[in-house]
Amino acid sequence: MSSVNLTKALQQVYIGSLDDPSNGLAAFFNPESLRIALGVTVGQLHPVGSSHPVLQYGYTEGVSIPLELYFSVQLLKRLPTAMLDLPDYVHWFSSFCYPRESGAAPELLYFIWPHVLDMTLVVTKFNAEYIRFFHNDLRASAVKVSLDTLEYRITFKDASTQRTDGFRRADLGLKKYYGTGGRLRLGK
Repeated sequence: MSSVNLTKALQQVYIGSLDDPSNGLAAFFNPESLRIALGVTVGQLHPVGSSHPVLQYGYTEGVSIPLELYFSVQLLKRLPTAMLDLPDYVHWFSSFCYPRESGAAPELLYFIWPHVLDMTLVVTKFNAEYIRFFHNDLRASAVKVSLDTLEYRITFKDASTQRTDGFRRADLGLKKYYGTGGRLRLGK
């Protein structure tokens, strides 16, 4: 991937590696929308003779963010630093599903949507769909990349923090715990 100027990238959506923020891309034209899902696990106790269950808070699940990104050779030609070979984008995004070394976890994804979201994510599902091809040589002219992601965090978040920070909470402190190849180093 090409090197990205992070000060410029703050003006558009940025997706990159937590280990190496220069290994990323600015998504100039997409995604068009952002869906953030958050669940709460609630247990139900059923006391004998009661007219209703007693609800018991379990925990707040991780934030889930599905992303759909579209890449078109025609649009990418307008960007001087963009890769024009669409399989390169597919390969780059799919690399977040593989560890860098045996026994390790895949890299974490760093995602910035200015003024809305700044979060460290784990890719849980990847899909690519080549949707158009050039007739003369059958090279792809457009591709849709779909990612399902979950928030990766190791710090406690409470209601007060959520009210003030919202989803702008990438835990860059993770780098001291996130070791080579995605191993989690605790206690250091």
